[in-house]
Amino acid sequence: MRWCLRAEEANSAVLIQLVVLSIIQCFGVRGYGEVEFILSTIKIAACLGFIIFGIVDVCGGISTDPRGYIGAAYWHAPYVYSPIPKAF
Repeated sequence: MRWCLRAEEANSAVLIQLVVLSIIQCFGVRGYGEVEFILSTIKIAACLGFIIFGIVDVCGGISTDPRGYIGAAYWHAPYVYSPIPKAF
């Protein structure tokens, strides 16, 4: 597996981002405000989606997960907290 991009792929990604940001800057304050509003709406939707996914996952809503209902299983396990180091 490759864990990093080649130089050409990284350069093209940076170039695309710079072009998009330059185009946004040409629209002025109103264009920047619209882009900021759209991106923040996407961030809020993503956060809500991850919260809903987490609730569904913990309640056993994923059919391919053999554990089923997770609930507080890891909360009551003896390995929840590691021992406090004696150095402190």
